[in-house]
Order: sequence, then C-alpha cells, then structure tokens
Amino acid sequence: MSVQMDESMLHLHPWYFGNLTRQQAERHLKEYGENEGSFLVRNSSCRGAWTVSILSWDGSNCVVGHYLISRTARNEVCFDESLTFPGLADLIEYYRSNPGLLTIEIGDPCPKECQQPNDDYGYAIYTPQVQLPENEKFIKIRRIYCGSFGESWIGNLVSAPTMEMVAKFANDEEQARLALYHEVNMMKRLSHENIVRLHGTIEHPSLTIITHKAGDMSLLTFLLSDDGAGLTSLQELGIAQQIASALDHCRSKMCVHRNVKAKSVIINSVNMSCKLASLKNCRVLDDFGYYHAIREEERNSNQITARVRWMSPEAARDGRFSTASDVWAFGILMTEIFTKGAMPYASYLTCKVLSEIEEGCRCPKPVGCNDEVYTMMEKCWSATEVERPSFKEIRNFLSKYISDNREQLSKLSPTKPTSANLYNLTHGISIKQRRTRPPSSPGLPPPFLEYRGHP
Repeated sequence: MSVQMDESMLHLHPWYFGNLTRQQAERHLKEYGENEGSFLVRNSSCRGAWTVSILSWDGSNCVVGHYLISRTARNEVCFDESLTFPGLADLIEYYRSNPGLLTIEIGDPCPKECQQPNDDYGYAIYTPQVQLPENEKFIKIRRIYCGSFGESWIGNLVSAPTMEMVAKFANDEEQARLALYHEVNMMKRLSHENIVRLHGTIEHPSLTIITHKAGDMSLLTFLLSDDGAGLTSLQELGIAQQIASALDHCRSKMCVHRNVKAKSVIINSVNMSCKLASLKNCRVLDDFGYYHAIREEERNSNQITARVRWMSPEAARDGRFSTASDVWAFGILMTEIFTKGAMPYASYLTCKVLSEIEEGCRCPKPVGCNDEVYTMMEKCWSATEVERPSFKEIRNFLSKYISDNREQLSKLSPTKPTSANLYNLTHGISIKQRRTRPPSSPGLPPPFLEYRGHP
C-alpha cells in the first residue's frame, strides 16, 4: 500500500527552496549559510525527486555536498531504500536528530533571505514631495521579486502606458512602510545617471514606489550568464567605472551605501549601462563621515552575515560604516566582475571570513586582471581606512587606464569559465574556488551529480 505525502505544504518549511539550480544552491549556501551544516532542500533534476544541499568544511575548503532524496514505489522518500520515511519533513527531522549517522551533519536551515534589521535609527525623515496624483494607477505585468517587506513588479502607469516602470509594493507591516519611505528619501537625495531613478510614490491602497526601469537584470545574474562570460576587459573596466562614479556621488551627498556588491547593481545587457540599486541599506553619514550601527541586533543580523564577504573589518566587527568601507566593498565587487560572478572567499565558511581577513587574507588576483588594476584593488583593502583610495581617485585611475590602453583592452579575448569550473577563475592559496565533494559514509550515498542544465 502506498503512502500519501502532501507536497503542497512543502513551502511552509524553512528548508524548502523549490526550483533552485545546483549553482544557485551553492552560491546561496556560501553567502547566507554561516556555519557548517547549513542546508536546503530543492527540487531535483530527476523528476519526482529532491536534492538536499549541505554546507561543509573539509579543513581547507568551503564545500557544498548535494545528495539525492529519491521516492520509492510505495511513495516513501529516502537516501537509501534500507531506511525510508513517509515524507520529506520526517526524513530531514530524523537525520537532524541523529547526526552521527552521516559524515556531514545536517544543521540549521539556510535563511531564505536577509531580514532588514528592526531599527529606525538612521532613517531619514520622509516628506511626501514625490506623491503621484490620486487617480494614478500601476498596471502589473510581471513579478520580479517577493520578499519579507513586499513585492516588486514590472509594469506601466496608466498615464504612461508605453513606458516600462518598476513598482515596489509594501506589505501591511509598519516596518515595511518605514523601510520603503527611507528608500524613497535616499532616491530623492541621490540623483545620478548611474543610480536607479525615482518616478514617484502611490500612497493608496498601499505604499508603492515607482522607479524607472534600470536594466534587464542584476549584474551578478548577468556575470553568471553566457553573455557575461563573453565580456572583454574593456567592458569589465567600463562597468567598474560606472559603479565607482555612482559611489562617488553617494560620497558627495554624505551617504554610505553599505551593500556594494554585484547583486546590488542593475545592468542593461544591450548597452552595458549600470545603475546602483539596493538603496534601502543606504544611510546618511554624520559630521565626522561615519554611520554607526549601534544596535546589537543590527550588527549581528542575518543581513550582516550575508554581507560579511564584502564588508571591511571595521564595519563587520564594530558596525562602523564610511565611504572607506564602501571602497573596500568596491574592491571585492571588482573581483566579482573579473571572475564572472564567483563568490568572494569561496574557500571559507562565512563565520571564518572575518578572522581570515583580519589575519591578512585578501582575494588573489583574478585571471585576466592586469597587475596595475589589481594593485589598485589591493589598496581598497588596506587595513587602515585612511590608506584606502577615494572614489574620485578610483574614477580617475580607471578613466586614465582605459584611455591609455583602450586599443589593447578591446582586443583581449574574454575569459570564459566552463560550466564545470565556474569558481576556478582565481589563483593563490588564500582562496581556492574549486567545486569539491565531501567524502561519503556508509549511512549516506555519494553526492548526487546533477546535470547543471536542469533545475
């Protein structure tokens, strides 16, 4: 007799991620999973099966193991048919409660997203000077994001039916409205060709931010695509130059972005124009040029955990943000660009990254990166804040370097990663971006090797 398993309720479990690819699972675990044993369950490329992906540490490398959860003829689930369970939740709970059965222990579920810290410190005072007429309406076409604070959609305004816009809808929670009001203020304060541009707000029936469509996708998504793999050195430096220009504008307006990374940039894949986004994390600096994350829950939130690979030591350790901390993150973003989206410090668990940085570990020179450019990146990672270059100096350097080497840079062949070696685009002992597997054990079959072309 077969066992009935209710799969419609899987989304209620914090460890179930649905249709996530192998590559996306690895990156998410390395970015959001702080400790060894962080895991998630996703739909497998084998029809009717699932894969559990587990973050581990083999002594020298941060690795992710992938294990197939199959379905038996009786509609039960298992790693091995010698031990079956009526449902996924039963299997996960059993192996979490009996860690000695597996070589890799299943720990806590990996967070699905980073929650905004529950603070109102640093939020600018909102003044509704950009509210659209009461009869204005937004027509939804396609949802592009759904998070804890609301949703984002591509669509049109009734008053401009031919112009694509992006709308952010806040949910009913007061914290969500406060965060979106803050983002409106940051957009009003920062007006630059390489920063997302505010069109206006709609107050009823719920708060909605309307922005001009900035591009096709995030820079990270683009870098991981086939088009991103074909970038020339000239195009890579051009992207970096645009982002540096946007961040220099933030500095001129006494703002610190606090989340400088490839995922926070929107790119137009046709003309390579870039716009800095994710302004909800942006804060106004004090008279001394700092923003202090003074609350313990803000410094230690999941959001900080996810950003630590891009954070300067003083920002991660002390909650002290400044233009210099954005400069540090910009140097890390440049490694993302040159490695076509590889995870920074991919060989380290997130909980080990800060201590390694404080001991002198830095991202090595990516393949195809010029020595002169890498020297500038190393200056961004100076332990002392005053020794890091300003964004004006970075802009001037990139502008001069591109101008002096334009012909050579345009002829350089792009570095294209192979699907099997996506993370092996840097060299050096401080970061080994290799795809490896943890050893198997009698209680668990070898990691299931999926074809990356399938979800």
